[in-house]
Amino acid sequence: MNEIQLIKDELALLSIHPEKGWVRRRENMGYALMTAALCDLALMGKLQVIQGKINATSTVIGDPLIDELAIRLNKLNGRKLWWFISGRTLGASATYRKQMRLLETKRMINSTPVEWLGITLGRRYRVNHKYNTSTLINRLERVLIYGRVPDLRLRVLIELLVVLDMIGVFFSQGELRKRAKQRGKEICKHGFSESDETFVTIFKELRAVLKVAGSHNP
Repeated sequence: MNEIQLIKDELALLSIHPEKGWVRRRENMGYALMTAALCDLALMGKLQVIQGKINATSTVIGDPLIDELAIRLNKLNGRKLWWFISGRTLGASATYRKQMRLLETKRMINSTPVEWLGITLGRRYRVNHKYNTSTLINRLERVLIYGRVPDLRLRVLIELLVVLDMIGVFFSQGELRKRAKQRGKEICKHGFSESDETFVTIFKELRAVLKVAGSHNP
């Protein structure tokens, strides 16, 4: 598999069901992808959250979603991160659509419309062969099944999968699935280090916005 440099891309690829082509946890994926993009910027050293406040630097990496997000955050330096995330909840679906179009532009995935009576109801996706997720799933397996300590990037991805309740879908055997879920929860419970206030705050706000979204969608 070609190395995927962005967590948001990894998350989007992992969300695609390999046989059926639909996106897992579609209702919350926009929020999660926005969170993943924030984490990508933090890992690049372009975003810090200090006492809950945004400290961002504009950057251009050629990824429209990341570049636009960096510009927007840079204009909000000094504002609370919760203010930005709560204000973006209506844009979660747009974030999802933009991310999936971007993966198609990069030729990482293909899609076909799902139609009924001439009306497009959605799309089914297929991950292109050279971007298959088997290597990434193997890395998850080493941590979740065999107990290896994850690096920060993988640690962030695991927390995203746990929040979305997706951590067990990559393991077909019941015992392995159970172990993966338990290990994922243990990793999240341990938390980030005190020096990682940025990630602590980002995930705190993700959980808060998903709780609100869930209350609006019983």
